[in-house]
Amino acid sequence: VTARARTYLAVADSRLRTEMAPPRDADSLYDRGVIELNRGEYVAAQELFERALKREPEAAHIHYGLAASRARLGAIDTALKSLRRALDLQPKLRIRAQRDHDLNPLRSDPEFEQLVFAPRD
Repeated sequence: VTARARTYLAVADSRLRTEMAPPRDADSLYDRGVIELNRGEYVAAQELFERALKREPEAAHIHYGLAASRARLGAIDTALKSLRRALDLQPKLRIRAQRDHDLNPLRSDPEFEQLVFAPRD
């Protein structure tokens, strides 16, 4: 009985470690970042988005998520830089940015107004 219990415990521990292991691909890192952002864990979200960008540096949605987490952390300049990159890659994100509450800390900055609301050529 003891041997079976140890085997079962080893299997359970192995499964727990696998489920708790941090994601490795860009999409999974992004998804986890969104979860952390929604939970209010902005530092964790930022770290996950940064890791995702290392794997997929031209992904507009990841730059956008990074902008949102940085805005929530009060890092206005870097948030605007990330938002600018996201909008350069995918201009349609401007519509989302106009109403996104995660970007509220950026709204008083004139650069935000220009990025999000000014007409583009």
